[in-house]
Amino acid sequence: MSEVVTLLRDARKRQGISQSVLAESVGLSLRQISRWETGDDGGKLKGEELLRVIAYLKVPFQEVIDKLDKQAAERLRAEAALTAEEEAMLSRLNPKQRAALLELARQMLQDG
Repeated sequence: MSEVVTLLRDARKRQGISQSVLAESVGLSLRQISRWETGDDGGKLKGEELLRVIAYLKVPFQEVIDKLDKQAAERLRAEAALTAEEEAMLSRLNPKQRAALLELARQMLQDG
């Protein structure tokens, strides 16, 4: 099992969050979370999926980056990067608007 998986699984357990709650909260299936945590074949998360798990569990991004090899860390950083324009738009949203935007994004990702 990778160090990143161990870090995030342990954070989930410490917070008392079940695999099913995590899966539902980040728009993944329970099977995806379970396979990813156990290292089963096909249990890999894409960058955007991993970022949602990191954010939901509130694990410091740098802590995750430190556990990755150089190439994987660079890919995840690139996936997480926002343009200056995107950051400016997000900074103008109030908390209610941000929550609505995140919910819309989750629905869009679930719908494919």
